[in-house]
Amino acid sequence: MGVIPHPGTARPPHSRAMFTGQRGMVTVEAAIAIPALLVVGLLAAWMPALVAAQTACADAAREAALLAARGGTRAEVQALVTTLAPDGAGWRLDTASGTVTADVTASIPLGSGPLVGRMAIPLSGHAVAAREPGGWGEP
Repeated sequence: MGVIPHPGTARPPHSRAMFTGQRGMVTVEAAIAIPALLVVGLLAAWMPALVAAQTACADAAREAALLAARGGTRAEVQALVTTLAPDGAGWRLDTASGTVTADVTASIPLGSGPLVGRMAIPLSGHAVAAREPGGWGEP
């Protein structure tokens, strides 16, 4: 009967040849994983700002519709939207069938630079309010 070596002390003669084709695999895996982790980390850090901007658009649209439905002037609605909405947001009011509809849109850039600076996430808020007597567009 032969002597059985302690595990880890002796290698079979074919073990080195078995792993030669996988040389550099850790480098390739790291080259793929590190940028992916960076993108996920940046998105996780950027997401609260995006949610806050979306909420600001929705709030601005709701308040603009309510102010216009109660009889606010165009200047008052403009001032309100400028205060509540993200910088550079656009807005539109529409009156139809006894309601006032407000839409607030904004575009949030992903960052600065030659490539990323041109990419932006469009956000919008939409609200409808019943027009009160003497409100926006009332004869």
